[in-house]
Amino acid sequence: MKRYRSPKINDGEIKIYYGRADGDAPDVCYQWGDGASKRDGRLVMSALCSPINHYNSPRQSESVINQLIEAGYDIDTLKFSIKKKQTNPTQDEGVE
Repeated sequence: MKRYRSPKINDGEIKIYYGRADGDAPDVCYQWGDGASKRDGRLVMSALCSPINHYNSPRQSESVINQLIEAGYDIDTLKFSIKKKQTNPTQDEGVE
């Protein structure tokens, strides 16, 4: 049986990975650190896991994840991470 571990999440970061959440069966999971939001994590998950509806496409109802699996990719190795852009407070306030 494969052992899944939760990755370390940094502040302002969203991670998407294949793993196990709260004892459920293995699946695509997401986590967010301080400064990032659950809403933003759901946005990324929706983009990867929801059906895509392209006009006149034969793969109209398949998600990106399903298309990758069909193309022969090992979904167990899925890792995606994105961090919030760091801003300089003095530039945001217009102070030089």
